[in-house]
Amino acid sequence: MPARTDQAGASVAGAGRGRAERDVAALGHVPAGRASGGCCANWRRPRPRPVRRRGPGRTENSPDNRRRALPDWMVCAGDVRWMPEMDHQVVIAQNREALEVTLKFAQRALLEPRWIPGAASQAEAELANSEAGQNGPWGEDPPRTAYAGANLMMAAVLDDLGSLRQLLGEPMPVIGPTVVARSAIEIASTVWWLMEPGIGVRRRVCRELVLSLKSARRAKQVAQDMDSSQAVTDALQQESRVLQRITDLDIGQPGPGYSPVIEGERALSATAGTAQMLKAVLPANSSATVIYRVYSAVTHGEVYGLMSFMAPGVSSNGETKLHWHLDPDVLDSTIQMAIVAFREAYRRIHQVMGWGKLESDLWEIKLGKIFNGA
Repeated sequence: MPARTDQAGASVAGAGRGRAERDVAALGHVPAGRASGGCCANWRRPRPRPVRRRGPGRTENSPDNRRRALPDWMVCAGDVRWMPEMDHQVVIAQNREALEVTLKFAQRALLEPRWIPGAASQAEAELANSEAGQNGPWGEDPPRTAYAGANLMMAAVLDDLGSLRQLLGEPMPVIGPTVVARSAIEIASTVWWLMEPGIGVRRRVCRELVLSLKSARRAKQVAQDMDSSQAVTDALQQESRVLQRITDLDIGQPGPGYSPVIEGERALSATAGTAQMLKAVLPANSSATVIYRVYSAVTHGEVYGLMSFMAPGVSSNGETKLHWHLDPDVLDSTIQMAIVAFREAYRRIHQVMGWGKLESDLWEIKLGKIFNGA
């Protein structure tokens, strides 16, 4: 795998770069340049062939149709008309292996009850903070609570990735991978926001309090809608505990509603958070907001989202009909968008905690080998 760069446009995060734009095209229409009969009901898998990837130093006019200055394991966004058609079984095999490699890495890197920061790391400085509240110095508990929240959410992201791996079997559901991937992407974007490097202990604690207060108020809303007096009582107690923490830490009082602001910190919406997380890994002319909305359209049963999984086929009597179908391009980009969401969140955790790079570098090298056929 080529060396990573700090330039957002060339970030190795690219399992999703370009694949995401291609996903929009594939979810909305049969990809340009692909014969409309390519997804027929009586389609027979052609002889397996390598899936060609674009990488550094290649251009659209290169013999192998690769594009310049992009990591090997990620497909660049752009003109899908010169994208080779992907083989369904190759896509399944590659993405299943990529998920397995990612899950093994993540279990070693993240699934400890308490994350231990590296020496001279941002997290170590946050734990040794000099903040004081009404009862004296903060100590370690407030930032550790924020880290514990991120840990919980990353466990959910990994559960989603494990679910995606289970879905890559026979028979394979058509919209299942998209629905699960959306969950992974959305949760990862919250971790990405919470664990932003360089914001310092006070802002990070305020962000955790925002998420906790928002959660308590939403729980109260649901309990009220269910007309459950005990659940309402529990939610009110949860909200009360968060408000007491805010007071004890001598932090400014939050605003009302389901999107509270605490000392200037407000949680991002799912659409905005996902868009900001993906912005660094997508080309400048692409829209991460559109990508998230496409995934959401499927989850919420929007007709245009569901119709994107209807492909033309030929019945036994020769009539052309639409049938329920998962295009391999869509499956490929969907799985890899979930992996890249995990990676973007992990990179922020890694930077704040100051952990070594060896294991994460080896993981990305393995991904490069999987998707480049090495």
